[in-house]
Amino acid sequence: MEYSTEPTALRDRIRSAAKNQGLDAEKMASRYVAERWVDHFKDAFGPSPIALCGGLRYPQHLRPTSDADIKCVRRFTEQELTTGMELMKLYLRREGIEISTYTFRDVDIGLADPVRRIWIEATAGGIRANTQINMKSESGPNAFSKDWAEIEHAPLFPRGPTYTARVESDEAALAEKTDLRAKHLMDVIFLSCQPDIEIDHKKVADEMVRLQAHRGIQWDDITKRPGDALSWPSMKLRAEDWKRLSIERKCFIDLHDGFIQLGREFGKIKDRWKRHMLLAFRERDQ
Repeated sequence: MEYSTEPTALRDRIRSAAKNQGLDAEKMASRYVAERWVDHFKDAFGPSPIALCGGLRYPQHLRPTSDADIKCVRRFTEQELTTGMELMKLYLRREGIEISTYTFRDVDIGLADPVRRIWIEATAGGIRANTQINMKSESGPNAFSKDWAEIEHAPLFPRGPTYTARVESDEAALAEKTDLRAKHLMDVIFLSCQPDIEIDHKKVADEMVRLQAHRGIQWDDITKRPGDALSWPSMKLRAEDWKRLSIERKCFIDLHDGFIQLGREFGKIKDRWKRHMLLAFRERDQ
């Protein structure tokens, strides 16, 4: 598809799309930068495969986001990242994006899947469009879900560019929500209340077993932790974040109703997971 990368035209399209969808123009511009970064990844960093595992998997009006979460099969050195980002600046400049600075930071150090975060300060069509790329490097027989698909993502705004990228399944994404932060709890609600998304709780349980093996998670951690985190006193501590995110994501469920719905969803998942584990124990003992 032909589209204009002239800064003024890009600025007008981003602002028009944000206004029509009732979204923040800067956040949409940030997502545009993240999407174009993903699309040019192989051009700048080489053929090593990546996959999307965050909000970019959904349209902006359903799951507003301003950054990209990706999974990599290898960890890039700082020199490789620097070389790649210098090339990325050239590719994105052709599309109306100017990257002024970027920095690297390691997060989740010491965990099974370390994350290298690239913080990018940029403009898209003259609109502030800062974003961050979270690159999670994983390895091992249970590091990746078998349930992936390569899809073409719709343009962020009319006559905008499309891009093709691998994405993980909704079930794999749901199984990842083990830290139970407010934004992740909202993800669970978001997935469960979408009419076009049907969650297979057995697949979620299968993905949890895979993650349990990959991360060395103990039985007690799964059987107790969600229950503690989803208690009403714990949920009440998230009230402000819940309210803010429900407005941002246009998923208007109050905290009490969300508490009930989350308990129902995790109950279904936990039941499937227990069945899965009991069957595995019986097969092992035979």
